Amino acid sequence: SLESRRGRFTYKTEGPGAAFGGGVQAMLGARVSLHGSWRIERVYWKEASATYIAPGGGTTTITVPIDESGWANKFTLGLGVWL
Repeated sequence: SLESRRGRFTYKTEGPGAAFGGGVQAMLGARVSLHGSWRIERVYWKEASATYIAPGGGTTTITVPIDESGWANKFTLGLGVWL
């Protein structure tokens, strides 16, 4: 699940997800390295909700069933200098 708070509101989404990835780092000399990584994610959201906490302490929650899925990728490449 993923949860976010903003003021008196709390937003939450629930559902399974998985992430896989890996990386490599190679020394190009005594003080320079090259590194890269790749990551892939799969999510399937099942439910979203918003909760409001009133100033008096009461709460109101709205829950909505959803059927949403998706993929995400991330690729990074970097150069490091060791001092």
